[in-house]
Amino acid sequence: MLALVFASTLIAAVCGGTPGVVSAPAAALPDALAIRYPNGVSVDGVTLTAVPSGAVIAVQSGAGGAMKSAVESWGKRVRVEARPPKCGGSNVQIDSVDFYPKSNGVVGTPKVVGGIDFGNFTYVGGPGNCTRVTLRDGSATDRMDEYEAYLQDVFAGAVSGVAVAVVVLRCEYHGHGFDSAAQVFSVAGGKASKIGVLGEGAMASADSPFPAWPGGWIHVSFRGGLLYADVWDRDKACSGNADWVSTGYAVRGGKLVALGTLRHHRNGVSMACAGA
Repeated sequence: MLALVFASTLIAAVCGGTPGVVSAPAAALPDALAIRYPNGVSVDGVTLTAVPSGAVIAVQSGAGGAMKSAVESWGKRVRVEARPPKCGGSNVQIDSVDFYPKSNGVVGTPKVVGGIDFGNFTYVGGPGNCTRVTLRDGSATDRMDEYEAYLQDVFAGAVSGVAVAVVVLRCEYHGHGFDSAAQVFSVAGGKASKIGVLGEGAMASADSPFPAWPGGWIHVSFRGGLLYADVWDRDKACSGNADWVSTGYAVRGGKLVALGTLRHHRNGVSMACAGA
């Protein structure tokens, strides 16, 4: 009897907890859905059912129709942490998954571009209190536990023939608002060099007006060898035709160079305006 109790306690200790995600493909929308959701779409309540090996065999979510099929296709290519066979299957729940058009170049998990793991990387000139921060597994917490830096998104593509990564770093103040910034890196020879900044976004408090996810304050895309960034302008938030600034970029002399800008309202995104 004692042996049976010990064995069950040991199994509970080994099998306790929820396995983490080891790898996931880029959450890219099929072309037909990209037309329907040009700004991307966030899918909540994604539940992955995995066998002990870590393979996902079933996917549930709140999505319907063609989007449901896209979520299932994505989810079944996710790998979670393996567990001993005696532990049986497990369910891994992800609060939300942001799917983007392929032109955004969204990177999956791990956030690796050209051999550079941007989830384990030191950033300089970061947003808010996260001026200099070294991420480990995609996040870092300051010693006083007043804020947390984490990797929100990575997008990758070719600009003027140069491989680049757009890294959106967020500095979160424990539910009391956040600062974020999008830095651009060229990637070559196993090294990443910062070549520009696309902009910064922030919520001064948890209830500040802000564009909806996915994307929030910035949308990026790679087309025709150029990088395009659409950045929300808080100062123009109540302008129905100038609350976004679209800029095209090339890479020249190892630096990101703006080719031109256009003020407009981004189609399909509701105005984020305190007076609206």
